[in-house]
Amino acid sequence: MNRHVIQNESTRSTNQLSLPVQYTNNVNSIAELEEVESIAIISKSLVDMFRYSIKQQGDLVLLSAEIEHISNYMNIQSFRYGNKLSWSTAIDPELEQQPVLKLILQPLVENAVYHGLELKKGGRHISVHGFTTETGIRLEVRDDGIGIDEQKLEQLQTMLAPPPALEHLTLEEGDSKSDNRSIGLYNVHARIAFYYGADYGLDISSSNNQGTIIGIRLPHHHDRIISRGE
Repeated sequence: MNRHVIQNESTRSTNQLSLPVQYTNNVNSIAELEEVESIAIISKSLVDMFRYSIKQQGDLVLLSAEIEHISNYMNIQSFRYGNKLSWSTAIDPELEQQPVLKLILQPLVENAVYHGLELKKGGRHISVHGFTTETGIRLEVRDDGIGIDEQKLEQLQTMLAPPPALEHLTLEEGDSKSDNRSIGLYNVHARIAFYYGADYGLDISSSNNQGTIIGIRLPHHHDRIISRGE
């Protein structure tokens, strides 16, 4: 049952990427012929994101593949924000071949762009970090945006504190009972906890006008192996 939940939520988190690959490939070809570099980059990034989201390769992927998925997403966003948005990674090299649950990073980066940086004036920066701790592996998505007010932060931390419940995953985006940020964070948190155990999932820290850090807690090397060809 949990495996079905993980697969269903992974699919639902990429619904907005469901563009016809053939159509987007045609746009990319035309853009290259017309030497419109920006359209070519955007269309290629969309195709790569779509293919990654629907690729049937099990629940796990290499962390390096998750980072590449973020890179495609940020390619698209860079044309919206121009030089006002930048991003970087700081991943321990030994973690790049670490198997992780698929599609757990890009939703958090998207959350940072639209909730943390959208209203900020001037330059905006997102960084993705990965390192080992005594208890496992920690990934972090950090932004230097407007932060979260104290009341909302407390609500989010309370939401992420208890073990997730299956029935909460049935909320659709736009549900009047919850905003999109809460739904997105909770779904990623729940997928991680269902797959790895209740000790793992998301945590969040933030201050007004000081940015936000969303952390992902994962176990050390998981017992399932990802082949390089997947």
